[in-house]
Amino acid sequence: MTKREHFTKLLSINEVASDPTLVEFINHELELLDKKNTQRKPSKASIENANKREFIVSLLTTDPMTLSDIQEKGGDTLAEMSRASIAAFLRTDERVKRTEIKRLSYYYLG
Repeated sequence: MTKREHFTKLLSINEVASDPTLVEFINHELELLDKKNTQRKPSKASIENANKREFIVSLLTTDPMTLSDIQEKGGDTLAEMSRASIAAFLRTDERVKRTEIKRLSYYYLG
C-alpha cells in the first residue's frame, strides 16, 4: 500500500475521524503528497515510452492483429522491439482490447 492509501484508510476509521488533530495531520500529509506529485516532471524514459505506446496504438484498427502483424506494420521502428515489450505497451492502454483464438493473442481497438 502507498502512503496515500494508508492515510485514506486511516481517515475512514471512526476513532481517527472523530479526533480533529489527527484529521488535520492526515489532511496536511495528503496535501504534501499532492504538492510533491505536482512538482515532479516526467522522466525522459517515460516520455519515450508514451511516444512508443502511441505509435503502436496508432497501428491498430478494429480488425484483430497478432503481435507479428503489428511488428511488421511498424517497420523499422518496431523491428528492434521484442514482441513481449509490444504486448506490454498494448496491455497498459485502455483503448486496446485483447482476444485469444486458438492460443494466439489478437489485439484491436475496441
